[in-house]
This record gives sequence, structure tokens and C-alpha cells, in this order.
Amino acid sequence: MAVIYLNANTISSTKTIGAGQNWLASIGNVIYATTMSNTIVSVDKLTKSVGMQKYIGETPMQVIADSAHNKLIVLTEGNYSPKPEGKILFGDPATFAITDSIKIDTSHFVNQLVLASNKVYILFKDAVK
Repeated sequence: MAVIYLNANTISSTKTIGAGQNWLASIGNVIYATTMSNTIVSVDKLTKSVGMQKYIGETPMQVIADSAHNKLIVLTEGNYSPKPEGKILFGDPATFAITDSIKIDTSHFVNQLVLASNKVYILFKDAVK
């Protein structure tokens, strides 16, 4: 993970947080990342120190920080045995405990989640829901 200062267009520092980082999100002074090690990682913005790391499995691809409801929304590709089943996981940003989940229609490939007010839009390869 790198920190970039936009006013100078320079990288100020980098931090190793795991293998194959996919997505970053932020709530308050914490950055959250998903990794290909099937984990969610937190990093303190001020100290740039790695906080919690938690294995969640299910191949997490994207994380969204829903600060209005104080939750993390994680898009997963699913487990690969015997059949992939993607999910959207809802978690507590303080503990990374998964509090709820939704199975995704597996006939579609989910590209991205977009948070808009009190809804999340799902961008599929061939549709938006």
C-alpha cells in the first residue's frame, strides 16, 4: 500500500499489508484493505501502522466503508470447492466480525459495488442491479 500526496504528486511512504491487495476503503482514521490472502487488514492513517488482520476466506475482492451505518461491505468471489458462490458480507469495522451476508446470483460475474446513500448498486459484467 502506498500513500500519495496529491498536491505534490509524490509517493510519501509504502506499507506492506499482505499479498495481492485488491481494494481500499476508509472510515475515520482507518484504511481497510482486502487481500488475496483472504484477509481484511486495517491501517491507521495517522501512524500508518497495520492494525487488525483477519482471515475471512471466500476470496474478498472489494471493500466499501459505510460510515453512515458503521459497517464494512465486502464483495467476495466465493469459495472454489465445489462451486464458486459469491457473497456480499456485512461486517463490523472494529472487530471484522461478519454480521450478515447475501448470496450473489452466480450466473453473473460481479465487477464492482457502489455505495450511494442507503443503497449499494452491483455492477455485473452484463447488468446493473
